[in-house]
Amino acid sequence: MACIAILFLVGTMWRTAVDADSVTATGYRELRGDDTLLAFQDFSFDADGWTPASVSDRLPGLGPVLGPFGVEPVQRSFPMPADATAAQVTFDLHLVGDWAEQGAFHIALGRTEVLTVSLSDSADLRDVDLHAAEMDGLSVAVQSTFVSPRRAEATLPGASDDFVTLRVHLGVEQPDETLTLRLQGDAEGEARWTLDNLTVVANSGDGVMRR
Repeated sequence: MACIAILFLVGTMWRTAVDADSVTATGYRELRGDDTLLAFQDFSFDADGWTPASVSDRLPGLGPVLGPFGVEPVQRSFPMPADATAAQVTFDLHLVGDWAEQGAFHIALGRTEVLTVSLSDSADLRDVDLHAAEMDGLSVAVQSTFVSPRRAEATLPGASDDFVTLRVHLGVEQPDETLTLRLQGDAEGEARWTLDNLTVVANSGDGVMRR
């Protein structure tokens, strides 16, 4: 039994090269031979590495998520392999509650803000304003998904029948020795952001960022 357990563990750690253009059914790109998975976290079990590590399970249908976020910054650092030429950070942001004219959500790498999500005063619940930093070696992509209705038993303060999910992808060429993801919200009303499905991958290939 011990040998079988060891073989299973080795099998889960072994990286296999795959077609560079292959994409999983969920939209995440599969690992290639020169990729290293640094984090895969859906918060169903823990929030290891985050400071502070506040997890909410009050979003029926979504399961446990990190947050909701407020004015106190929440962050996690990821040491990069010595040969890393690029890094990709992908995660989902779930926006719940009454978000019209309520403030913004800030995403930073280290102390550098790379994406701001502003809450619009539009009647369209999907209408959020995005402002990405223009920096050499940085790519930012956001995909928005409108979900309705939410399950009625949602108990997050201000929760409505609808919510918006933003899938955020950050790509960094020639990352520093440590990559720190820093999240902060400044909403004054009842709108709240939560984070889910975090993936961090380092690449030691030609440095071309892939999504």
